[in-house]
Amino acid sequence: MDLKSKNKKNTMDKKKYQEYSYVVISTLNQVVNVIPHKIYQFDEVYNITITDSPYFKNEEFNKNLGLNFKETLDFQQTDMNNVAGIVTKLKAFFSEKKRIFWNITGGQRPFILAILEFIRDREDDVICYLEGNSSTMTITGKEGSKEYRYHQSYVSIEEALKLMGFDFRKIDDSKQGKDDERDFYYKLYALYIDKNNVQLRKEFIELNSNKKACKDFVANSHFKKELEIINFCQYTEDDFKQTYPFGYILEKLAFYQLEKEIKSKVESLVHSLKIIFNDEEKQKEINGKTIDEFDIAILTKNGKFIIFECKSGKMSGDVAKSTNYSTYAISGVYGKPILITPLIEDEIKKINGLDGYGKVKSAIKSAKRATLDVWGIDKIADNIENYIK
Repeated sequence: MDLKSKNKKNTMDKKKYQEYSYVVISTLNQVVNVIPHKIYQFDEVYNITITDSPYFKNEEFNKNLGLNFKETLDFQQTDMNNVAGIVTKLKAFFSEKKRIFWNITGGQRPFILAILEFIRDREDDVICYLEGNSSTMTITGKEGSKEYRYHQSYVSIEEALKLMGFDFRKIDDSKQGKDDERDFYYKLYALYIDKNNVQLRKEFIELNSNKKACKDFVANSHFKKELEIINFCQYTEDDFKQTYPFGYILEKLAFYQLEKEIKSKVESLVHSLKIIFNDEEKQKEINGKTIDEFDIAILTKNGKFIIFECKSGKMSGDVAKSTNYSTYAISGVYGKPILITPLIEDEIKKINGLDGYGKVKSAIKSAKRATLDVWGIDKIADNIENYIK
């Protein structure tokens, strides 16, 4: 088989491989194993896994996958040093199978090399590889290679979390907003990101350390008239009762802009997503507490998580690292954590030369040390399109 030759087509025959035996390799990103099964509904599923990995409890990932395995082929970590030995075990296990659909997406190199060697003379077998970032699935067989794009959603946000052993506390849909609130935040956003309105951004950033009632904030603002025109306090008065009022306002500014740009293009878009363990015993061990909370979470139609932290002030390095870890934990290498700041992009570029903004500067530095991307609040529309193409 020639893995490099590609004959691109955009339609999938959903019955073509249904009678094949489906073989998956246990991986940290189980979404890539679920998607082909959702498409073709294979009659038989087999799993290849390592039983004694010192790094990952593969048996838990296998259980989370939720597929009804006909059998599992077990390997030990020491077997990974012997490709010929892996080939021998594959022959003993799979030689009687007439046609196999091999999903090598999550496999370690020794597994992949062994599978390629084993199927060299098996003309009816096919190899599948999913590229999560581009939503493409390449299937290679005796007819050459074909690349398919899948824009349909195959995994819900709940399923994606459960694949990695997590769940979420019930999302309060009432917080997702009504049309009048949505329109208000569109107007506030346009006012806030105006390059000439530096003073407005400063007033909001200082709000967390200089708490006021909403009416007092408006009365003392350089933008009193503009805020009154959009009925500012009608939609934000409850936020002013919180410890960090601007944090809540910033989150909704970002959420409604993301919703405006991509809601119809992704599987799920939620804010205030609280993550817990799916396993009741594990959840008891942490006294039922939330593992992590994401300000905004997006699940793309190819199972990729994009997590946003909206920080109106300081963010510790530990929080930044936690966000990075949690994002990786729920979606593997395809996950992406991003910090949205209360500054516009031009201000971020010259942040070191700006007076004040001490806590915001600290948050940006913490995010960059933890390898989070940092976005200006005004670049949401431009940047998000590049992430979900």
